[in-house]
This record gives sequence, structure tokens and C-alpha cells, in this order.
Amino acid sequence: MLPTKKSKMMVTYVVVIFVPILILSTMLYGQIRSIMLEKDTDSIQNFVYEARSSMDNQLAIYNNLTNYVSYNQSISQVVSYDYQSTYEKYNQVVSVLDPLLAGLKYFHKDLKQVTIYMENEEIRHDTTLAPLEEIEGQEWYETVVGGGDIRWFVDRQEKQAFAARRMPTLDEYQLTGILYISVDYDTLFAPFENTMRSNYGIYVVDDRGDVIYEQNRFEEQYQEDYLTYEEYLEKRELQEKGTGDYVVVEALSEQTGWRIGLYMPNAQILSTVTPLVVTTIIIALTCIILLIVMQRMVHQVYDARLKQKAYEMKALQSQINPHFLYNSLSLINWKALEAEKEDISQITLALSKFYRTSLNKGKNTLRIAEEIENVKSYLHIQQVMHDDSFDVEYEFAPEILEYEVPNLILQPIVENAIEHGIELLEDRRGVLTISGYVEGKLVILSVKDNGVGMEPAKVDAVLTESSKGYGVRNVNERLKICYGPDYALQISSRIGQGTEVKIRIPIG
Repeated sequence: MLPTKKSKMMVTYVVVIFVPILILSTMLYGQIRSIMLEKDTDSIQNFVYEARSSMDNQLAIYNNLTNYVSYNQSISQVVSYDYQSTYEKYNQVVSVLDPLLAGLKYFHKDLKQVTIYMENEEIRHDTTLAPLEEIEGQEWYETVVGGGDIRWFVDRQEKQAFAARRMPTLDEYQLTGILYISVDYDTLFAPFENTMRSNYGIYVVDDRGDVIYEQNRFEEQYQEDYLTYEEYLEKRELQEKGTGDYVVVEALSEQTGWRIGLYMPNAQILSTVTPLVVTTIIIALTCIILLIVMQRMVHQVYDARLKQKAYEMKALQSQINPHFLYNSLSLINWKALEAEKEDISQITLALSKFYRTSLNKGKNTLRIAEEIENVKSYLHIQQVMHDDSFDVEYEFAPEILEYEVPNLILQPIVENAIEHGIELLEDRRGVLTISGYVEGKLVILSVKDNGVGMEPAKVDAVLTESSKGYGVRNVNERLKICYGPDYALQISSRIGQGTEVKIRIPIG
């Protein structure tokens, strides 16, 4: 049967219309596939490098602490001295060694144990000092005692991470000493928990080839994509040959030589390609111009995703910055203790506590009890700066301590009371009263001074834009944003008698 004219036209129509679209779609699919693989690989690589850097920053802090203790002459002298009596040794350990090592834990909450294991040490002293024979049977002992560098060891099953090194300063006394520092496993590898997406896996392998950390982020329906470490190595080799079906990205830790590897199936990256191409074909049948617009939209959406991920990683990295401040304060505290300057040590601890509660790990609220600790630390520093020229009284009802409030609302008011009230007194000693109590359905926080006071016009101007008291004005604005305009600061003052500022927090 010969084909009819109509059937020939239909064939021609199919060839002329659908074949070019099919070719275009195939080419488009290949192009989009290549672009998405390249861009997602770059995104994955950035994530791995940023997480590696975050972990290395934390490891560098631990290594610096280890070096400080290992080369500290005061510590070496205490543990190596030939004491005449056990009491004499105990007194030195308690007065010198314990405060130094306890300071490490105070400023670094993720430190779990700091112990010096000493040759010829017979009695264990808490977790500070112990006999060397306690660790001589450990697998890692020979590696550490035979070298001088810091060595890191991790047990994935027990979730233990610790560093150990021989103390070089004890070699001068012909003694062997090992410094052991144990850290929180979850904190050490926390940067890898801040996930950029789902359906991928991570392995961290130490310099001995042992897996020390593993993360399986595959959803339940994609668990077949999970790889054992042996399978991971095979996929990595295939990728190097250009025939792999997984994206594998690796980075080396500059601090330890650990290898971090992230793997993800290509299918996961390309899972959005097929719907996109189908949509493109439909749009191409309607109008080729809309196809071009759609391509542009895809690129715009994807660039927005990359910018969002970059912002999230930048926010994660910024959480590390306060460590420099805490490390500096920690070093000042140790130096003060070594120089037996108790007053400097106390100021340093107060300053550390003040900044720790002020920064509040990036959170905007905290408990009233923590806000009180913040202002107490601040006032401790102020009283030292003013040679204890004024008194402070605290009156807080216990039932208010667990309520949440915006952070840093008392300190600016206290600072203003000192600067503009108490410091100007000439005829009497300044008294600052800070109190808190429940009044109906409100928690009232009050800061009252017996300073010089203010005229009514100045009281009205304190919270205006023209006022120089930015700190108090800032507190007032935040309270109104959190609770509404009815909860602005209340200020009452009388010339020659003092000023009281009240904060009202709704609880009912």
C-alpha cells in the first residue's frame, strides 16, 4: 500500500518539527547536565574546604594550648622537682599546677581532660597528674614517647579524640613526661554537621588509614547510594579515570594530615535535570523565545542557591572568631597567675564572662540569671576601675531567674547610671541598686542610683534620637520591637536624689 499524500505530510511535519526539537533537547540536556555537575561540584568542594578550615582552626587552638603547657617552665619545675615531703609536693601541685590546667578547661569548655603523665610519679592527683605507667600499655604510647611532635588519636566507635606529646622541657631533667589532652568528639567534627544539603556521605581518615569519622546523610529512600569505605575508594578511583558515577571531593587537614572525603551520586545532582528538559520541550513547542528566557531563569535561580550557601558557610565561619578573644584572655589569666597577680586574674575572668554572656553564641535572648551574671561581671570591672568608689546592691526574686529576655538590656543602663549619675557625685558615696521582682503579670527589672539626678526636660529627651545615650536608646527600641510600644523604658529622676530606670517584661 502506497503512502498517501496526507501521511507523507505527517511524516514531513514530524521530521521538520519534532526532530529539531529532539536534537535541541538532547543538546540542551547535555549542556545542562555538564553545567550542573560543574557548579554542584564547585559548591561541594567549597563546603568541604570551609568545613576543613573550621576544623583546622579548632585543632590549631588545641595545638597551641598543648605547646603552651609543654614548654611552660613553671609546670616543668613543679612536676620535676625533688620534694622533701609529699605535703610539699601536694602544696605546689595545688597552688601552681592545678590553677594553670583548670584555666584551660574554664576558657575551653570542649576540653574534657588535661593530664600530665610523669615518670617516677607514684600517686595520681585527680586528672592533673598521674604515673606514666598508667599509659605505658596503650597502643599509641610508643609512637608518642619516641617523638617530639603533637600526635592526634581518634576512636570512632568510642567517640574519643585526644592529643598526646612528649614534654621537651622535662628532657633537661632526664625525666619522661607525656601531656594528654582529650577533647569533645562531637565538637571537633561539628563543622561537618552543618549540612549544605541531603543525600551525601562523608569520611574522615587519619594518617594511618583508619576511618575516624563518618556521616551518612542519605534519606531513607536513597540508602542504597550509601558507600562503605572500601566502595568509596573504588568510586574515587573510577572518578580519577573519568568513568565514575559519583562525585568525590577530598581535602587534607593542614593540622593533622587527615583526609576528608565527601561523595555524592551524580544522579542526585542531576535529579532536577529531567523535569527541566521536559518543561523546556513544552515551552519550545509554544515559543522558542520562552525557552531562552527559561534558561536564563534556571541560571539565576542556581546562582541564588550558590549565594545562599556561601552566606550560610560565612555565618558558620564567623562563629569561630570569638575564640581569638577567649584565647587572648586565657593567656592573660595564665600570665597573671604565674606572676601571682590575683587582681589581674580576677579582672580577666570577669571580662571573659562578660563577653561570653554578651556574645551569647549569637542568640538574641537569654535567661535573666545569665543577664544578671553579665552585669555583675561588668560592675566588677567598673568597681576596680573606680577604686571601689561606689557600692552595688542586688535584690532579685528567685522566681524571675528562668524567664527569657533580650540579651544585654541591663549593662547599657548600668553604664549610663555610673557615667551620668554616680561619677558626678561630690558630697556622698555612690550607691547603685539593681533589683528584679514580679508585679502582676510583669517582671520588673530596676536600675536605681543615688546620683545627681536629672531635670524633667532631660528625662524626656533621654530616649529621643537627639540623645547622646545610644546604649539606653538602643535598649528602649529593642524592648518596643520585642513587646510593643507599651513596654518602653520608664525613667524617673529627681535633682540631687538620683535616677531609676525600669524595664517591664510581660509574662502573663
